[in-house]
Amino acid sequence: MKPTSTDALIEAQDLRLTYQSEAGVSNVLHGLDFQIGRGEKVAICGPSGSGKSTLLYILGGLLRPTAGLVQVAGRDIWKLDESARAEFRGQNIGFVFQQFHLIPGWTVLQNAMLGAEYNKGVDLEAKARALIQRLGLGGLEDRKPNQLSGGQAQRVAIARALLMNPEVVLADEPTGALDSATAREIMALFDQIHRDGKTVVIITHDEKIAATCDRVIRIEDGRIQGQLRPVTARATGTIRTVERTPAGLLGLARIAAESLRGFSSNYSWRKALSLLSRNRSRSLLTLFGIAVGIAAVVSMISIGGFAKERILESYTSLGIRNFKVWGYPNWGLRRSTPLETYFREFKTADLETIARLFPQISSYTPLVRFWSSEISYAGVTEKDDISLQGLNEWGISLQDYEIDKGRGLTAVDIDERNGVCVLGSQVAKNLKIELSDRIESRPLVFMKVDKFDFACRVVGVLKPVKSSDSSGWEKPGFEVFAPYTFLRAMRGESVNSNQGDVNQVVFQVHEGVIPDDLTSLVKSHLEQRFGLAGEFRAEAKSKLILQMRRFLDIFNALLATIAFITLLVGATGVTNMILVSLSERVRELGIRRAVGAQPKHLRQLVLSESLTLCAIAGGAGLIAALVLQHLALYATSLIFPKVPFAWVFDPFAIGISLVSIVLVGIGSGLYPALKVEQQDVVSALRAE
Repeated sequence: MKPTSTDALIEAQDLRLTYQSEAGVSNVLHGLDFQIGRGEKVAICGPSGSGKSTLLYILGGLLRPTAGLVQVAGRDIWKLDESARAEFRGQNIGFVFQQFHLIPGWTVLQNAMLGAEYNKGVDLEAKARALIQRLGLGGLEDRKPNQLSGGQAQRVAIARALLMNPEVVLADEPTGALDSATAREIMALFDQIHRDGKTVVIITHDEKIAATCDRVIRIEDGRIQGQLRPVTARATGTIRTVERTPAGLLGLARIAAESLRGFSSNYSWRKALSLLSRNRSRSLLTLFGIAVGIAAVVSMISIGGFAKERILESYTSLGIRNFKVWGYPNWGLRRSTPLETYFREFKTADLETIARLFPQISSYTPLVRFWSSEISYAGVTEKDDISLQGLNEWGISLQDYEIDKGRGLTAVDIDERNGVCVLGSQVAKNLKIELSDRIESRPLVFMKVDKFDFACRVVGVLKPVKSSDSSGWEKPGFEVFAPYTFLRAMRGESVNSNQGDVNQVVFQVHEGVIPDDLTSLVKSHLEQRFGLAGEFRAEAKSKLILQMRRFLDIFNALLATIAFITLLVGATGVTNMILVSLSERVRELGIRRAVGAQPKHLRQLVLSESLTLCAIAGGAGLIAALVLQHLALYATSLIFPKVPFAWVFDPFAIGISLVSIVLVGIGSGLYPALKVEQQDVVSALRAE
């Protein structure tokens, strides 16, 4: 009699499998119905092509049937999702294959412990060593598969199948690749496994092996032809159930936590490193591509930033450290508007307060202007284009002029209100003024302004310039600079005109400070100080540096783009390497699935290999970039002494490179990882 449903460990009902091919529909299994009792040893026999191995894969949860029911311990395994079915298989079903399916390059112990990567257990290494000893492999734990005989290899496969103490052992032609003597030894092991209470299902065409079983199920052309010698099943052992991941946010959190644990435990970086040793020349070439890409990213960003800083610093000689502030009474203000303060011009106290509040400012000069000025000397008068300006001792340099002859204005001139002046080159030329070394013989010129006249002694002449002011309306070479204190004293009080008022101030910041941001801060301070009483404007004399900064930003972006393209080429190499590696390890991946690997485990395996490759190559590239870029900077300092050597460690560049390593590692391994998840397990196990 057959086992009753209560004794049945494995039950198949109306099991069908159909393939669709170019030749049409092919029916492999035709409505199979049978039961296998708990603790029973059953042989499934039939000629080649009858469907017996296909049936074994379906019973083990590796091949989905077209229709029908497969229950193991009352659970329909094909109603479980892929992950739950893999976990159930890893804990309750052990596989033994005809071709052993050991992983090349792994030791006996590592092969026996493959299932430990995907299943929980206590002290599995000790258990694996005990199984190896029990199966007659003591002392061979460190041998590789190519150092084993066929019988020894099959014993390792049996140890792998028994590691998690499964209730069911499925063996597919376990003696098909062995000689008769070794086959008898292996079958004796299966007899012992059966006596230990395991349910054993053996696929075989050997009648002698079938005769040792409790029952024989014969299959021909996908149909059961008979079931011989039924026995009462022994109820023993327990089936471990699969704990399903709860739904909702808790489930998502658990999946995320399992993934993180997978990277740190199941898929250690040491195992991923074994990928490199399988084909060292290919690995080195691939690593070289990533290393070059990362080195390019670090170098391009670091050197680009370093060059940008040096170029911008060199522009300080062009006056980009200066900024100008304008302040005028609010002429548009209504008389009825209440004011808490009054503003007409900048006072000395206002300028001293600004210099104190903003320590970035190194110097400043008030700037007073007069229009419709005339200058006369020795009967010659110049009245067109004359620009009379009052400055302090820093004013000439702050407006980017240089002294050609004589001297500039001094602090004593400002404090004493000395009647001295410095002429532009064209004014001095037109008036035919020549300076002598004797101070008392220096020429005295006469100035006529709108409402007052005065005389001043020429103490200096400016070098010719192409343009004198960013405003563009002043003609270069026609400047007349005098102490602003002297000009204001000559003017006296001017109630109805702001000519000669301190309505403009030029500031200069310390070296290394770009004035752009400071201009808005000073303007805000003045607006808070005087409110609606004044109208203020601030402008940095840095249009040139702004244009250069934009150019350098674009140039650095192009360099970074080239570097990232180089890195992308390297990432493509990693993807190709992993794909080639996976094509060489198809059977290994199938074995992993058979012992309980879930799709996420294979995904983590591939990604860990990709991340390991990129981490090694990226680290080498990062170190190489830092070394080479400093060698290049040192060589540059030797060739161009004006460019001093400097240590360049750009945290942004290093951070970008580290992020790039992770992104490239994930990106280059993502496609292979998704591909391996979709791989057909049975096809993988049958791959050569």
